[in-house]
Amino acid sequence: MLRGTIIGSLCSLIPGTGPTIASFISYTAEKKVSKTPEKFGTGMIEGVACPEASNAFVRAG
Repeated sequence: MLRGTIIGSLCSLIPGTGPTIASFISYTAEKKVSKTPEKFGTGMIEGVACPEASNAFVRAG
């Protein structure tokens, strides 16, 4: 979630980016650093929490 928050804060600084872009970037970054990327898309909490954290940060900020 911390990684998602950081990505969300960086995306909110760039004009024209919104929560959707931050969410996709966050999901991709989390999948790259995961030890089990093949399980993404099955409801893994890391694949859900990180994009939602970035999404919430962009909307709040």
